[in-house]
Amino acid sequence: MNKDSSILLVGLGAIGSVMLARLNRKKYSVTCLSTDKGTKLIQDQGLSVKLTDEEIPQLQNCEIYSKLPEDMEFDICIITAKSWANREIVEEISSNLSFNSSILLFQNGIKVEEPFLIKENQFIMTRALTSLAAIREKENLAVEANIGKTRIGGINHQNDQVIKFWNNILTDIGLNIEISNDILKDIWLKGIVNCTLLPLAAITGLKNGEVIQDRILNKIIHDTIYEILTTIKDEVAITFDEAYNLVDDIVQQTSDHKCSMLQDIEKGVKTEIEYLNGKIVEIGRVKNISTPINRKLTEIIKQMTEENIPRELAIIELRTLT
Repeated sequence: MNKDSSILLVGLGAIGSVMLARLNRKKYSVTCLSTDKGTKLIQDQGLSVKLTDEEIPQLQNCEIYSKLPEDMEFDICIITAKSWANREIVEEISSNLSFNSSILLFQNGIKVEEPFLIKENQFIMTRALTSLAAIREKENLAVEANIGKTRIGGINHQNDQVIKFWNNILTDIGLNIEISNDILKDIWLKGIVNCTLLPLAAITGLKNGEVIQDRILNKIIHDTIYEILTTIKDEVAITFDEAYNLVDDIVQQTSDHKCSMLQDIEKGVKTEIEYLNGKIVEIGRVKNISTPINRKLTEIIKQMTEENIPRELAIIELRTLT
């Protein structure tokens, strides 16, 4: 791509800020879309990001909007915002995207691309499944904690040129990219990781490594994996060992990291639980399959964010699963 062709980057949370910093460092032209609050904060205070190979945070050049001007049009878009916002995002940005824009969803969640696929536009959708980790240390400071690996694959296309295009950009900015041979299976595997690790860390307040080392929490991880595999067995073939080993691998890479859902709980903001365990409950309901573990995890997280129940009570609720 021509680096003068602007990339639309939607979402400037911790991960989005890291992506901006990496794109800036390689001189890509980037236009950012954020919330009203986030836009005002960055316009007033600026945005600093510390990448893993940097000793001090770097102030970022950031062309940012809370609403895109009508005359702006983009062929390339990276979305790092929380997946629960996708229905609003697609309505907000569709008029600023060309008819067949290439969109990279750099997000957690299951079936997060659905709002884009039902539009009349022929967006070319690609998923990025990543163990890239970042922390928002201050409102205007993001710190990259781990690069890990990022797998990419087409959702509604098998276009090698599109995959090569995204592979070249992401590799150029320093990410460790693998091209998926079966993105649907990879989405479900990463979804299982997030459905087990994220809610348990968010409820208990533990770092990733502490969650898997706890005997009781490890038992809940096992039970959750079995329940998910039972629910999706007619959609994709995944063994328990494949799923659990990936959980363990990601924990090894991020053992001292606070997961994104725990960070959301601590900030008192909405989590992605409805696109994770909540999506398993929804699929189970359609298939008439009981999903009590995923239902309970979804309920506890929503109680913590919507009803502000204290962590001590949430942990008591969690113990009903043991």
